[in-house]
Amino acid sequence: MVVTKALFEAYLKCPRKAYLQNSGILPTQTRYAIWQREHQNKRRQEAQDFLQKRNPQNPSEIFSPIEFLTKGSGFYFDCVIESGEISSIIDAVERIDLRGKKTQLVPYRCQLEQKRVKDDKLLLAFDALCLQTVIRAPIHVAKLVWEANKQVKKIRLQGVVKKVHADLRQLTDLLRQEKEPLAILNKHCVACEFREQCRDKAIENNDLSLLTNMSLKERKKLHDKGIFTVTQLSYTFRPRRRSKNPYSKPDKLSYPLKALAIREKKIHVAGEPRFTVGDDDGFLDIEGVPDRAFYYLAGLRIQLNGQAVQYSFWANDYSEEKTLWKSLLRALQKHQVNRIVHFGSFDKDFLESMNRRYSDSKGESEYVETLIRQSVNLLSVIYSRIYFPTYSNSLKDIAQSFGHHWPNEIKTGYEALLARHYWEASPDAGIKNSLIEYNASDCEALVLVAQRVSQLCGHLLAPKPTEDTNFVDTKKLRGWGPFKFGPVAFVTPDFEYINRASYWDYQRERIFLRSHHLSKRISRRRLKTRSKYRINKVIDCRRAVVCPSCKSRKVYKYGRMSKIVYDLKFSPVGAKRWVVKYRFDRHICWTCRKTFMPQNRPWARSKFGAGLVRYFAFLTTDIQISHGAAWKLLNQFFGLELSRESTGRLRRTAAEFYEVTYKKILRKFIAGRLIHVDETKANLNGRSAYVWVLANQENVVYFFSETREGAKIQEILKNFKGVLVSDFYSVYDSFECPQQKCLIHLIRDLNDDLLHQPFNEELKSLVGGFSSLVKPIVETVDQYGLKARFLRKHKRSVAQFYRWLAKANFQTEVTIGYIKRFEKNREKLFTFLDYNDVPWNNNTAEHAIKAFAMLRRVLGGKSSEMGIQDCLILLSVCETCRYRGINFWEFLCSGCKDVDDYIKCHRGHRRSFSAAGVKGL
Repeated sequence: MVVTKALFEAYLKCPRKAYLQNSGILPTQTRYAIWQREHQNKRRQEAQDFLQKRNPQNPSEIFSPIEFLTKGSGFYFDCVIESGEISSIIDAVERIDLRGKKTQLVPYRCQLEQKRVKDDKLLLAFDALCLQTVIRAPIHVAKLVWEANKQVKKIRLQGVVKKVHADLRQLTDLLRQEKEPLAILNKHCVACEFREQCRDKAIENNDLSLLTNMSLKERKKLHDKGIFTVTQLSYTFRPRRRSKNPYSKPDKLSYPLKALAIREKKIHVAGEPRFTVGDDDGFLDIEGVPDRAFYYLAGLRIQLNGQAVQYSFWANDYSEEKTLWKSLLRALQKHQVNRIVHFGSFDKDFLESMNRRYSDSKGESEYVETLIRQSVNLLSVIYSRIYFPTYSNSLKDIAQSFGHHWPNEIKTGYEALLARHYWEASPDAGIKNSLIEYNASDCEALVLVAQRVSQLCGHLLAPKPTEDTNFVDTKKLRGWGPFKFGPVAFVTPDFEYINRASYWDYQRERIFLRSHHLSKRISRRRLKTRSKYRINKVIDCRRAVVCPSCKSRKVYKYGRMSKIVYDLKFSPVGAKRWVVKYRFDRHICWTCRKTFMPQNRPWARSKFGAGLVRYFAFLTTDIQISHGAAWKLLNQFFGLELSRESTGRLRRTAAEFYEVTYKKILRKFIAGRLIHVDETKANLNGRSAYVWVLANQENVVYFFSETREGAKIQEILKNFKGVLVSDFYSVYDSFECPQQKCLIHLIRDLNDDLLHQPFNEELKSLVGGFSSLVKPIVETVDQYGLKARFLRKHKRSVAQFYRWLAKANFQTEVTIGYIKRFEKNREKLFTFLDYNDVPWNNNTAEHAIKAFAMLRRVLGGKSSEMGIQDCLILLSVCETCRYRGINFWEFLCSGCKDVDDYIKCHRGHRRSFSAAGVKGL
């Protein structure tokens, strides 16, 4: 048995492919296989021509490998080597004569792809093994022609040859066995001529390799558990509770759930995906050559008045790529497309690359950046959330499950890439039309999948979703297993009765109470704790003398009533429970016959007093303990019987009282000279939201927004005329007031990129120039403070820095990106040089964000929209007190609603709470 190089290369791709080739089974011959073969031969010939130019005096003909040792120095091409059990056709062999030493032979492999692959080293080692077996001399070095016409890569073979020996032994054993190997699909199947046969076999066996993204390591783990088919895997799915922690890792793709969707042939949804198709959406699909970063075809589909409009933009070569981009941009602007919907990251990379290469104006660049920022990757919406009954999450499989079909023979991206290569070799109008039809069909499939996903998300968000037999929400699936909590549906009423009698509290209060002495004592102790509280003070209210309705004085008593208020009374050394009983009369007017209570009541509807409300606000806002912990503390140490629901009412009461303070602080920001702004994420019962902060050296305000789009912050600051200090988020660029961008953010970005590219000399020079500009400014700030009369002298250095940037001829992509960033923010990077007390960083807002981040950790993502707004009101007042050097607890004790009034009149004054109700806040 002779192992050829082609057989060994097939084994590296797939062992089954090598077995089928050796068995004489004819592969499926398609025109794509012909294109691939012609393309490979062309690339090999280009590489050989490249080597021939390096040594034009190479021998033209040889008759045996032994002649390598007698001919002169040069290259030998397509050398046929046979050495017993192995044979090979080496692309090129170089003979090097060394003075005083033996002749050295170096085999070459003309790589077929521009990007170097892992198997090339093994194939080079195979060639070297064949050659050294014939010439009976070791070969230690081989060379790989990497990216034809550009460079040659030297490969040392010392460790690689051992791997080739091991692979040859395994290949020989495989070819000698009579049983055909299992059909296991892999990434090479897309380019294999046996793919249809293997896929049919894998579907027949229901093999796990049908799940495209499952790795070999994961399949091996399942095999060790005795799971070999997709159907077996589907029975391992267990519905689990999704984490509500905002800091938890996102869910991974669940292969058992994918298998379950395939088995039941129904769409399964895990989580709450959100996506809606809009009237101003554009559906984009791009075809390109990734190895060359070249894009040759862009397809755009737009829905106008219920009709689909398809655009296709073609580029013959690199010179027409800009024309393609400009045509696409004009179509987007013509139809006022505000959002791009695409599938995968390739299309977004296209937008970013085209914007960097061909954007001619600032307005055009900002429009494209807005499209990129608002673009929706449909795959990210689907991934790990929506499980279609398909073996993969590819657009082709999902669209085909909805009945979509491609009109011509090109059905995969690999076939489209081969067709493009074949068209470049010999332009054919038929191939070009096939590629355009394929791209248009991709756009149509994208629209179809987007509409189905939109319908699915709308079905999930509906208040009363209708039954859909082709859709399963995994949250409604009942989990099952040996251990679980929650109600159980029993098949007989007797089982339900027996199970109810086994509950812990039922047995403790109904069964053990009758026979167990400890349970009796615990029950008596519970009854004792429920006794009435001792009244600390009794207040009698004055009777009414005038009817509030008719103003008649014929008012008489109509019953005696009372109200008990539970409060806390504080002293300089501690606190105690304080219970006040109010006694008052109900009255009746003898003229209008109406009954009424006293009008001037010193209590509110709540039974909790002001001291209790303020102490709860202090615990949860300043000390930042959870509501549950505050509830336990109040009940344990003050003997109160607060319910868990009452904690929310205490927080709402405090927030309503200090809402006036919150609005006064916000008005001061609008009328002020300086605002620092920043934003961070929040979690509302598993739903994402954002919290914004406005801060300066004296005041802090937080407010809530459902999205990060910035509509609310723009509405709040529309009348602000001072200086706005922010990071580089594009929403802040829409404000018309003077702005100062945070230089610390820019320095961090420069530092991170330099750490990732330590040998980028252009980036080093840019970082050095910027640091030498900023350091003297910071030294001046340290010496004289933020005073414009001392800082204006540095404006000359800033102008010199920008003149240096204009003259510099940078080539690397990351450095060019920073040049554009400097130019875009030229008027906003050094605004602080013209204003007094304007810092050059946004640390004031970031420090305020930390306070909310600590509170967010305590809340744990379980707040409602109203609850988090109440927390932000109290936190705004607390942080404002802290920024002004005021003790938050003393401010609460003062009863003031204005921080400025407290500073003028009550600073340092500590007043104990009265026993009045919440109305006394």
